[in-house]
Amino acid sequence: MNRPALLLLCLTGWAGVAARAEPVIAPGGGGPSSGGADAASVSFSDLLLPFRLPMAALTDTMEDMSDIFGRGYQLGLAMVASPERPGQGALALSTKPVMSFQYGRLRITSSMGGLIERGRGSSQALGFSLVLWDTSRWNTGVSLRTDRGREVDPDDPVLRHLPEVRSTLRARAMARYRITHQWSWGNSLSVDLLGHDGGTIYSTDLGFGTALAPDWRFSAGVGMGVADRTYMSSYYGVSEASAAASGGLLSPYHPKPGPQAVSASAALTWQLHPNWRLGTSVSATQLLEQAQRSPVTAAAFNYNVAVGVVFQSRRTTEDDD
Repeated sequence: MNRPALLLLCLTGWAGVAARAEPVIAPGGGGPSSGGADAASVSFSDLLLPFRLPMAALTDTMEDMSDIFGRGYQLGLAMVASPERPGQGALALSTKPVMSFQYGRLRITSSMGGLIERGRGSSQALGFSLVLWDTSRWNTGVSLRTDRGREVDPDDPVLRHLPEVRSTLRARAMARYRITHQWSWGNSLSVDLLGHDGGTIYSTDLGFGTALAPDWRFSAGVGMGVADRTYMSSYYGVSEASAAASGGLLSPYHPKPGPQAVSASAALTWQLHPNWRLGTSVSATQLLEQAQRSPVTAAAFNYNVAVGVVFQSRRTTEDDD
């Protein structure tokens, strides 16, 4: 649908809202009548009226895309405030896509998982994931995703003295146990398949999810990551050569394997339409022990905030019910 048509639909909707909001004059020239069925009132749903017609047109168009994207998909955009790298502290504002395409047991998922709806107790994995086993209690699977590593930044006073951590391909094995209808416990192991010094990370988390109202859903979780010596050395270590090149800014540091960070997250979504959802998420990470003491770490505590809108195909909605 072209822009003039969308604008016309919006103006038509606002005209309807204005007509409903016009006060009713009581007989005899008095002021606006109060109470009763004739009282003028504009609800929150009335304010959304101008968007309903163009939203319906856009929804029909995106539903037709299900023939291209498969059984069901979720597609959206989020505004995110987050550090450019763990331990940096300073926030940078960016936009990120929200994507999830599902073909049977295969799923392709982007970041911003807090804004993506998924089955209760199922694991949230970035990249390409495959469900291996799914029962009333257990959900297991494997996934593949790219890891961007760490680039040498000549403008960063710390990173310009450190070697590049090459991008790599990560494989992840995961299992989640449904404790109750609302609680679940997950474990995963992520390894660097290409041997690009990405190391191995073990993660465990406790997740919670519930419906606050028919159209509102809340989820939260806490977790911890444990990394091996390769990962810790690549991202938090400083060699003697790098320390010398920094001119005294950095000192040699050789971290040991162990707990890398603990994290907490929460997300709230509102299903404003059968196909459309608004959501916000916030997460925080606290670096631990070896990672916290590293000269590379500028801030041991980091957080990010995201706000986004997501379209969910009706096929996905029906399949998840």
